[in-house]
Amino acid sequence: MDNSGFITSLATSFLIFIALLALHTLLSRRPGNAQVYYPRKKAKKMAPPYNPGIFSWLREAWSVTEEDIIKQAGLDAAIYMKFLASGT
Repeated sequence: MDNSGFITSLATSFLIFIALLALHTLLSRRPGNAQVYYPRKKAKKMAPPYNPGIFSWLREAWSVTEEDIIKQAGLDAAIYMKFLASGT
């Protein structure tokens, strides 16, 4: 069985993922793009989050409470997150 095609596809997908992650990180940090990346916060006159690291969102994702989700994203998002958490 030839795995070279699979390895090539996996490596290509990983490189594209890294490039898109870097592009998203760079674009979301620019103050002029806050209306694209943080429209709800901008509409509520809240400051967009300041994230000093690329993976700082992991800490925020693990520490967010259900009340924070309801306040920021709404009840539908909180129910969806509860549903996803119950599946694991």
